[in-house]
Amino acid sequence: MFKELRKKNYDALLIHGYSSLGNHLGYLAALLTKTPIIISGEAYLRKNEPQWKKILKEIFFKIWFRRINAFMAIGTVSKNFYKHFGVPEEKIFLFPYPVDNEFLFEKSNELSKRKRELKKELKLETNKPIVLSVARLIKRKRPFDLLKAAQELKEKALFVFVGDGILYNKIEKEKKSKELNNVIIAGFKTPEEVYKYYTVSDIFVLPSSYEPWGFVINEAMCFGLPIVAADGVAAAYDLVHHRENGFIFESKNSKQLTKYLEKLVDDPSLRKKMGKRSNKIISRWNSKLATKNMVNALEFIRNNR
Repeated sequence: MFKELRKKNYDALLIHGYSSLGNHLGYLAALLTKTPIIISGEAYLRKNEPQWKKILKEIFFKIWFRRINAFMAIGTVSKNFYKHFGVPEEKIFLFPYPVDNEFLFEKSNELSKRKRELKKELKLETNKPIVLSVARLIKRKRPFDLLKAAQELKEKALFVFVGDGILYNKIEKEKKSKELNNVIIAGFKTPEEVYKYYTVSDIFVLPSSYEPWGFVINEAMCFGLPIVAADGVAAAYDLVHHRENGFIFESKNSKQLTKYLEKLVDDPSLRKKMGKRSNKIISRWNSKLATKNMVNALEFIRNNR
């Protein structure tokens, strides 16, 4: 990296994150060659970290960040992380985490014409609203919170869990013991299969207690779904406008999760309205904005060298 930076005289080095040896070697190589540094990544302030770790981070980041020329914040949570460690506002540029919106809009239009056929194919033929979760079945994704909601709304909605993980068998066991016939554990699915689940669903949920972003929210919004997300999901702060295109609930609060889901389950017109709003919001969260702001960051570096 040192040889490359010295030989080519780059305008800047973009470093993704700070946790790997490669990140630190790139940082050192940039300092030695006086190459401006831009940093981006899934920066996130964790609420329940041990005090000793918080102190170490305060020391490390305040020193590390002094030599960074520009910061690309992937969203509000990321921006707040940088500001917490003393980065001035003018050095921070929004660098939205997008999915391929155009591709997914096209997929949504194409698959929506086959909705009834897809329901049959996926064995989801029901007149009840379908609540979808796409996530690994692990502790921090909080699948049991959604299972509690499914129990409360047993007669009102069908709950579909797409994903695999170490909690799969426990969830299956809980489903059987509580006789939750309104719950389907679909397991791992390919992206093409997941698109079909988005198409036939009515509501999307991500109940994670900690999520550095959450691309599945981007995807679900491209398919015009209202979103219910926990406040531990970073994407929620930028993409879920509370009571506009969905709801944000307190992480680990299954009662609040159930309350918001029930509002959507009981009101088809609200689901439709919020789904359309999701489409509009996500259409502005795209790679064009990311590109524009990367250019702005480079111009800022050039003007302030």
